[in-house]
Amino acid sequence: MKDETSVMAYHNMKISGSIGTWHQRILEALQWIHYGTKGQLAEMLDATEEQVHKRLSELAKKGEIIKTKKTRRSVNTGQKQTIWALKGVDINSIN
Repeated sequence: MKDETSVMAYHNMKISGSIGTWHQRILEALQWIHYGTKGQLAEMLDATEEQVHKRLSELAKKGEIIKTKKTRRSVNTGQKQTIWALKGVDINSIN
């Protein structure tokens, strides 16, 4: 269940139009690199992983990107992170 603060933040971002801006920035980054983790994208966009992660799920629901079954270890935390890809990218080419 989403907490009230997250719901309010999402609502405010939707009203201000910043969600669309984040979506566009992430899509533009993926056009350059074709696929990457939330950590890689956050670094490219000078953002936090949390900011990017929430938008990745939204973009996947819209069918603009895909959540692959592949992972990479985060340079910062060492934890496995899902690799997200631009729709149409050959997932088999991801190493």
